[in-house]
Amino acid sequence: MGTDGAGHDLKIKVASGLAALGVDNTPPTANVTVTPPSGYCPLTVIFDGSGSTDDGIGIAKYEWYLPQVSSGIISTNISFSKVLSCSLIPATDSGEVITVSLTVTDYHGNEGSAAESVTITRPDSNSDGGGC
Repeated sequence: MGTDGAGHDLKIKVASGLAALGVDNTPPTANVTVTPPSGYCPLTVIFDGSGSTDDGIGIAKYEWYLPQVSSGIISTNISFSKVLSCSLIPATDSGEVITVSLTVTDYHGNEGSAAESVTITRPDSNSDGGGC
C-alpha cells in the first residue's frame, strides 16, 4: 500500500473463506458448592466455585458475597472457608439460613451468578447431648 518514513512497506492482503472474528457474548456459568450444607454453629463451611465454567477463554474473576456476614465481597478465591458463628442467628430464633452468592466474570466481561444456602442451628442449651 505504501512505504512509511522509516522505509517499511505496508501491504494488506484480503482472503476469502476465512471465518469471521466475533465477540464472545456467552456468559460463564457459576456453580456453588457448600460443604457441609447445614450444622450447629459455630460451623466451618467450605464454599467452592471450582465447578464454574466458561465456553470462551476462561474465568477471570470470582466474587463471593455473604450479605449476612459482610456488605461487600468476602472473597475473590475459587474456594474459601468461613466460620459461621451463632451471632448470625437472631436471638429469638434457633437457626438461620445463610445465603452465599458467587459472581464469575470471564475475560470478555461477561458475568454469571449462582447462589446456595447453608443452614446453621444454635445448639440446644437444654440438651445433655445424650439424645432423647
